[in-house]
Amino acid sequence: AYFRSGFLRAAFRSFRRALIANPHHITARLFAGKLLLHQGRMRGLQALLDTAPADVLDDESIRAMAAEFHDEMKNSNIWLY
Repeated sequence: AYFRSGFLRAAFRSFRRALIANPHHITARLFAGKLLLHQGRMRGLQALLDTAPADVLDDESIRAMAAEFHDEMKNSNIWLY
């Protein structure tokens, strides 16, 4: 509800709480990642992907988001390491 209403900070907090309760929650991880990507928060998105369980990383939508992240990183001057 927060996400659709434009309350992005509240939405992100809600997604984080969902991931704390269930790290395998694909929808929460996907929407949290999309928020981070949209806001240009690449370090946060990297951390979100790095902490994802293997079964979550196998999800097609998560793989697409990870590919979008890697494309964005290639096209920017941001270095995370």
